[in-house]
Amino acid sequence: MAALHAQWQALRQQRQQDLAARQHEVHALLETLHQQRGAMATQLHAELHQFRQTLQAETSEFVSVIAAERSLMRQQLLQELDSFHQGLSQSTAELREVLQSQVDAIRAEVRSLLLDNTQQRVQMRQVLLQDLTDYVSALQADVQTYLAQLEQERGDRAQQVSVLLSQSRTQRLAHAAALRQEFAAFRETLHHFCDDLRQSVWGIAEEAMPLALDQLAEQLSAPSDIKPPTAMVTVMEATERPIKTKPMQPNSRTLEEEIFNLVHERQGARLTELESALSINRFQAVDVLRSLIKKGMIVQRDRIYLIPEELSL
Repeated sequence: MAALHAQWQALRQQRQQDLAARQHEVHALLETLHQQRGAMATQLHAELHQFRQTLQAETSEFVSVIAAERSLMRQQLLQELDSFHQGLSQSTAELREVLQSQVDAIRAEVRSLLLDNTQQRVQMRQVLLQDLTDYVSALQADVQTYLAQLEQERGDRAQQVSVLLSQSRTQRLAHAAALRQEFAAFRETLHHFCDDLRQSVWGIAEEAMPLALDQLAEQLSAPSDIKPPTAMVTVMEATERPIKTKPMQPNSRTLEEEIFNLVHERQGARLTELESALSINRFQAVDVLRSLIKKGMIVQRDRIYLIPEELSL
């Protein structure tokens, strides 16, 4: 544990030194960029001042030339506009007389056209109303027929779904009944094995059995952690190897170090992985894990045991 803590402290100091070096490099780079920007800004200001002076000189010269040209063009435009105004007034008077005569003729034609259009619109309105009535009647009949077909298809589909649900329920019930029978047979076999194991180890009745073996039988019979096929293989292997003496318990401190190192190497492990990797039983693994959790060296998240430092990362 001390070596791990020292290694972690050394890595932490190395990361802090790397961070300080990177900050120094960034500050130096920012200072260089600031100096370059200042030099470029000074050069741009000088160029801009020179460009302004040149632009002002060219602008003043251009304005004087434009002013002379505009004065000349103004006089010419005034003369042309005067002559154009006189000709336009004369042409407008003649055009007004012609347009007035044309407007009178157009008004007469429009009145006759409006009268004819009104009569045609009345006739077309009656025809369209009749066509619309016939179309609505045909559409209502088609909709009723389509709704009847949909209702029939819906009934057929509902009947098919009901049949499928009934068949699925029957299959699930049969499967559940088969699983219950297999589980009952497995529990009966396990119960007989526990009785034989008690008799072969202690040679006493069930009432005087130690509490630890009862807890082992309850955990072996729980379907959530051990599946029936694996437990039955375990039972067969145990019956082939008769137990004569109680196995020696390993050192708890050594076992804690092994479990901690294994969890650290795998960056998280499950209870079954620890049991198979270290060749220990469920009680030993659970007791050592509880001790490590109380010490704050290991935490549990969703049935996975992790190092607190790895969890924070």
